Amino acid sequence: MKKKLIKDYCKDFFDIEINKEMFDSVEKMFDNFVLGIESKGLEEDLDMFFDVMYLDIECELESWD
Repeated sequence: MKKKLIKDYCKDFFDIEINKEMFDSVEKMFDNFVLGIESKGLEEDLDMFFDVMYLDIECELESWD
């Protein structure tokens, strides 16, 4: 479920399909992000992650182009 949600969020936020390497990178960023917050469930955590880390995620995905 996490994999599908991350892919969906990337598509919604950045209008791109991500490959395995991009996904692995964003997933690692998310996993590190949730270590520092009180979890409110996967979807709310992902909402917060993409809101707070938007620019970092965008830069990471652009580095794969």
